[in-house]
Parts: sequence; structure tokens; C-alpha cells
Amino acid sequence: MDQTTRWKGFYAYHDVQDNGIEHITRIPFTMNIEFDNGKITGTTWDVESDGLFDDPITIKGFMVDDRTSFMVTYPCLWYWDEEQNGFVKDEENKDYEVHYSGEYNNHSKCYQGDWTITLEEEREGKWQTDYNEKFLEGTWEMERVE
Repeated sequence: MDQTTRWKGFYAYHDVQDNGIEHITRIPFTMNIEFDNGKITGTTWDVESDGLFDDPITIKGFMVDDRTSFMVTYPCLWYWDEEQNGFVKDEENKDYEVHYSGEYNNHSKCYQGDWTITLEEEREGKWQTDYNEKFLEGTWEMERVE
């Protein structure tokens, strides 16, 4: 491995309220990333899922020049349950993935980009070659801290 570095940042949800005003919720995270010739692997921790999992949340992808793309893989699906007023795990749905992509911003000295979670994917059409996807998306930002 070339090196291991620590990063901090946030991912954000963007909600438009009934009055048309956008509300942004930022969730802090930290990542420990190992670099190997542009490939990255590591672990991450975020405030929202803190304490839910015994197994680590992993990352895998690339960081080359000013571009990055990686998957954050949670041990299982998790979501907010209004009846329980908290986050719960669905351990039948293993390896819940969030795709991050972005670029380095020289002005702010950090990586910035978008994240996407595919919620549902259906094939349609006579030959099942058309896809219909439902997904969540937001933004993220992170900077190296050591």
C-alpha cells in the first residue's frame, strides 16, 4: 500500500419544504483510506449510523488526479422508522451500497460531489432491457486531515 490517510467531511440530504425553501441536512463522517496506485479501500464512520453495526462500513473505489468514485458499503440496509423514532437495521438486505463520485475543488481544497442510493431497480420491456430505477441522491464533501 502506498499510504493510509484520514479524511473528514459530510454527506447531505436536500429536501424542499412545502413553502419551496430548500433544507439541507449535513451528516458528518470520517474515513480512513488506503491508497494503492489510484485504488482506494478503507473504512468509514458517520454520525447517522453510529452504533448500529458491529461490522465496519467499508469503502472501495479510485482516486486519480482530481477525480474520485467509490462505493460505501454498509453491512446491511438501515433506515429511519417513525414508529420506533429511530434508525433500524434490515439484516436480510446485506451489503447496502451508496455510490459517491466527485472532483477535487482547488479553491476550497476538498473533494466535492454527489452520492446516490438505488432503492429499486426493475427491468421492463419485451426483452427486459429497459430499466426503471428509484433512487435517493444528495451531495458530499471531504478533506484530508492528516
